[in-house]
Amino acid sequence: MAEAREHARLVAWHREMESAHARLRRALEVTR
Repeated sequence: MAEAREHARLVAWHREMESAHARLRRALEVTR
C-alpha cells in the first residue's frame, strides 16, 4: 500500500506546516 504510506507522510507534513504557520502568526501578533 504505497498510497497509504504516501498519504500518512502528506498528513504529517501538513500538520507540521500548520503548526509552523500558527507559530509564525503568534510571532507576528507579538511584534505588531
